[in-house]
Amino acid sequence: MLAGRVATRPFLLPFPAKPSPYPWPLPLPFSLRGFTLASGGLPVTWADKRLELTHWAVVVHLGVATLLAVFFFALSRSLKLVEVRLWAKAWGSNTVALAAIGLAGFVVAEEPVRHLCIMVYLGGKTAFVLWTLAGVAQHLVPGKSTLAQARGGWFVVLWAVTLSLVTRDLATPLRAQSSVGGRGFLEATMWVWQHPRFPRSRRLAGALLIQGLLFSSSVAVLLPVVWLGQPPGAVLPLSAFLDSGAELLLGMCMLIAVESSSTNQLQHLHGELMVAFQRLRSLVSHDPLTGLANRRALDEEPLRQHHQNVAVIFFDVDNFKEINDRYGHVVGDACLVRAATAIALRFRPEDRGFRWGGDEFLVLAAGMDEASVQARFVQVARDLQQPQDGLPACHLSMGLSQLKPGAPLEEALAEADAAMYQQRQLRRLAGKPPWLNHRPA
Repeated sequence: MLAGRVATRPFLLPFPAKPSPYPWPLPLPFSLRGFTLASGGLPVTWADKRLELTHWAVVVHLGVATLLAVFFFALSRSLKLVEVRLWAKAWGSNTVALAAIGLAGFVVAEEPVRHLCIMVYLGGKTAFVLWTLAGVAQHLVPGKSTLAQARGGWFVVLWAVTLSLVTRDLATPLRAQSSVGGRGFLEATMWVWQHPRFPRSRRLAGALLIQGLLFSSSVAVLLPVVWLGQPPGAVLPLSAFLDSGAELLLGMCMLIAVESSSTNQLQHLHGELMVAFQRLRSLVSHDPLTGLANRRALDEEPLRQHHQNVAVIFFDVDNFKEINDRYGHVVGDACLVRAATAIALRFRPEDRGFRWGGDEFLVLAAGMDEASVQARFVQVARDLQQPQDGLPACHLSMGLSQLKPGAPLEEALAEADAAMYQQRQLRRLAGKPPWLNHRPA
């Protein structure tokens, strides 16, 4: 009577005369096909509940894997990180493997199709391990080449076909697959723990440790299959829920690792952007020929911080047009560089020099009196009065004004500019450089 009740229930078939060639180990919990009530003498109600629990475990496990696969594939479209793409492939392979084993355990009854599903499962689970470890390697050492990246697809196909065809007793290939997966995850755990790229990378090591322990425990659960032909069915639903939780934890730790990598990448890009910004700012605010600041940089000059007079000094190369016409613009540019170097050499480091435009230069010297300015001007003029390194002599004119605290800079600039042109006119009228009348202080 009990056997008749069992036969009328879906997915509850009596045991075959010989041991089933499809043992379903932990963590492969989808195998109540071939699980009979008559052999164990269990009440029908308990078997029904266990079957229903197993169905829910399958749905939860496959749902978690699908959710993780969809999430990481979507994440890989927005984050161009190699480890994200590898982990997306890993979760996709895991979803395919779980779907295949679900079909073999509950839907497909034909022997060849079920064997094909087992082959897909073995390949998918192996690919899950390979892509996961490849992503871990990329996370720890960006740009590292791994087997999973180079020839991972062919390796997975060869591995699955070999395991599924080497023997009709699937306990052997399942033990081999679980052993390899467990060892890979455990070795990766030690690697991540000893060489974390970021402080939070060790959380990934914890999730890998749990995966390695679950894979390794499958080997122990499969050992009774060798003699009994049937796995301990009471732990099958529990193993599925454990796998779901472990994979969800692994996905969360992967996400934490991705966040650390993204933050590091953003910081690196921010550093490069700041360097580029400083270079651009230097190009905008500095004269590319002489290296001095230009007129745009004058707007950022903190003149209001000075509580003393600031000497505003204009310089002009009087014979610059003559040099350009006679020797060419290359020599003229070299003379401007020579003049700028001489001015910077004779003034103090804290004084600010500017190329005002063309052949004019500006110096702002806080706290410098007129006598000191005149003495420095004489030194600069004497440095340039003789030809040097194939360059002709340069003749300078100077204009000076004092910017008082709180006074507008424009007035001081206009006054110094007017003084410079007045000195140039005096030089031309006198026929000799006016700085010859000055002596160094």
